Amino acid sequence: MQANYVRSSIRRIEANTSDLSRKLDFTIFLISQFLQLLPHPPDGAALHPDSHILAHIEDWTKYAGKLVTSGETLHASNPNIDHETMEAQMEQVKRFVHERWDDQEDEYLKQLKELPWRTPLDHPDHKFIPFLRERAFHAFEAKDFAAAKLSLQKILERSPRIYGPHFEWRDETLRMLLIACVRLGDWDEADIHMCKQFKGRDQTMEDLTMDLYLRGKRDDAARICLGGSSGKRFIGREAVMDLLAMSYFRDKQWNEAKKILSDLMFTEQPEENIRLQRLHNLAEVYLALKEYESARKCCMSVLEEREKRLGQGHILYFQSVELLVQIYEKTGDSDEAAFFKDLLSTEAHSLPFLEKN
Repeated sequence: MQANYVRSSIRRIEANTSDLSRKLDFTIFLISQFLQLLPHPPDGAALHPDSHILAHIEDWTKYAGKLVTSGETLHASNPNIDHETMEAQMEQVKRFVHERWDDQEDEYLKQLKELPWRTPLDHPDHKFIPFLRERAFHAFEAKDFAAAKLSLQKILERSPRIYGPHFEWRDETLRMLLIACVRLGDWDEADIHMCKQFKGRDQTMEDLTMDLYLRGKRDDAARICLGGSSGKRFIGREAVMDLLAMSYFRDKQWNEAKKILSDLMFTEQPEENIRLQRLHNLAEVYLALKEYESARKCCMSVLEEREKRLGQGHILYFQSVELLVQIYEKTGDSDEAAFFKDLLSTEAHSLPFLEKN
């Protein structure tokens, strides 16, 4: 049955995947997984030449060799490829491999438990946990985060029982598990791991959010940054949130910009000029959302602080005045709008460019 499935998997990949690199990467990783489908032979022993697993690997390696030597794919020029069907079939292959991945670990643990115990060091987990770590590492490096997650969860569950809560590989396990959960979109579990402290946590979360932002997944990056509790904040968060705020603002996604800027105003303590510019931007967002009273309060606060710190001749002071004019015009308060327009028409308007930066 397994041999038939291997061959049918090859046919599916050949027929439905039009990208040569993707075919090769996926095939090579499947080879490494199928290498472990049978129970491990005794130490020092080799697989029997007639073993079914060798037949599987022969099929896979021949196919991989064909891909390497081929300069084209079967369907590269076929415009009628059903991509939805292709993705569904690839998912079936992955699901099968992940189920076998999990089953094999259970089978290996069962074999370990059947070995005789002479000392506490013969506990099955002393062999099973290193086995899981190696598998998790290889799956993670191959970017098969679903397979890596299966092994990492078992490591995190079993290691404290034998080695205590501060086992040596705890930080690395949590780092990989957090990344795997985010990549898979498993946000419930990801949120749990974000609240845990481990070495490299801040850098990991900054890297994840920046990568998501650069790949156009702004909402996912914002989800990590906004968190929802102080336990999820991380060093580097503020810089990513500034990028997100500017991006949302530029694209006129006002509600998203409001969430980011509001959070920054209440959770970060930057230099005063940065704080005032964020508050000014938030006033612009409120204006776009027609939340005029909130816009007026924010803008007036900025205006007063800038007048006190920079004086009435500074360009940033007039930036706030111009925004107040827009707010009062939108609310129909013509008297206030006229008053601030008069400020813009004074000779002082030309001074900031010469006096202050």
